[in-house]
Amino acid sequence: MAAKKVLFLIDDTSESLKTLLFAARYFNPQTTHLTFFTPFTSENSFEPSRPSEVFRFLITSGVKEGVLSSSEFNRLSDTLENFVAHVHNLDKIGKEAKSHLMSHFSFCDLIIGAPGAFDFWNTQSMNYEGRPGGLKIKLSGECCDEINRIVILNDGSDQSLGTIQEFSRLFNDTFVKTEINLLITNPDYRADDQVHIVRFLHAHFKNLAYHVLSGEEPHKLRSYLGVNDNTLILNVEGTNMPLVKKYFTGDNLARLSNIY
Repeated sequence: MAAKKVLFLIDDTSESLKTLLFAARYFNPQTTHLTFFTPFTSENSFEPSRPSEVFRFLITSGVKEGVLSSSEFNRLSDTLENFVAHVHNLDKIGKEAKSHLMSHFSFCDLIIGAPGAFDFWNTQSMNYEGRPGGLKIKLSGECCDEINRIVILNDGSDQSLGTIQEFSRLFNDTFVKTEINLLITNPDYRADDQVHIVRFLHAHFKNLAYHVLSGEEPHKLRSYLGVNDNTLILNVEGTNMPLVKKYFTGDNLARLSNIY
């Protein structure tokens, strides 16, 4: 199984360029239904109707703040030029926008955006009003090249296991050749349960290794896991955050949770 319907939340800051970059790199619009929500309404000179036009709204702030290099800007611009997706331009404070968002949230596989975009659209106020929605991914950290390694943090909780399972089902095609490191962060996690999650992940990702955290110094753990600018850290939202701050501050972090 792979993600078939994906929503991207865009705000009016340069951080949303990372969302466009992630969309362009990892999703095929020929096989996946892609939708962008933007705040660029009729108050602007024109409303974007294609991802390439959304890019043009963000490029000025992106250049000014140095979010992407000039070569990345050029590549992203070229990629988005023929990128096909639905673009909805909504007034973020209007009731109609909230209703429209909730309808889409209820019937999608993934919701992706920078942390600020989730705050911009005030998704927290929607979490308990609609039907269960898709897996929510908040992308932070620096923009990196093609992801070649993913470190998955697992504390053994039901929330962590359920979200990791959902991620695996939705991204096994996307990251089929990517190295996966499972990091067990709970020393009390039963060995039998570790075996089950390792077997599950190995059924979805072929390049899998796992490590049980035992209090290593940050530089030693990062070296062992091979963490670099091309690594994506996956952590369930609300768990392991002290460990994330200790070991992975500044890394490209995806905070995962299911919207309920």
